[in-house]
Amino acid sequence: MPIMNPETPQGLAAAVHDTLAQLRIPAGAVGDMAGLVATSPTMDGTAPLYTLRLDRLVAGEGLEAATPTGWRTLVTGTAHGVVTADADESDGALQVQQVSRGPAVAGLADAVAAAQEAGIGEVVYEMRMLQIPGISLTAVWLHTGDGTGDLLVPAAPAPAGLEPAQALRAGDLLTRVTALAETNLAEAPATPEP
Repeated sequence: MPIMNPETPQGLAAAVHDTLAQLRIPAGAVGDMAGLVATSPTMDGTAPLYTLRLDRLVAGEGLEAATPTGWRTLVTGTAHGVVTADADESDGALQVQQVSRGPAVAGLADAVAAAQEAGIGEVVYEMRMLQIPGISLTAVWLHTGDGTGDLLVPAAPAPAGLEPAQALRAGDLLTRVTALAETNLAEAPATPEP
């Protein structure tokens, strides 16, 4: 299964590199970000990042209701293995808003690897990243041109009922998590529409 990575916006690589360079920690420092800076970072798995709100999932709107929120890239070559860098366009320029590391990032790297190894026919997919924050789900989204054959590969840690790094038809995965979304939405305080 061929996977196309969409063309990344001009300046994304520089923004990620500059952000990592600014995170330099003095020698001997301790803490979460000590040793994070890569000597020669490699950006792998860069894809547009989409967010699906719980109310839209519960309403049955599906992936067509997911909104683009920026770009997510996996960065290797750091002292702590892989990290993610999330960027969006702010004030007319790409800016990295968050750099993360830890088990969830390792889970995403595994999901990207599983997505690249999935062997379903000769369909051409575009790689995207999907997050559904209200149920703590992050997945690699393999998007077909018309959306009818889309696959989702959940990253660990995944909600109950989903096997991390296992590709599922998008509709099947969304059906599995809808009950959890309904529960979480019912328990959440009301928030205004963005």
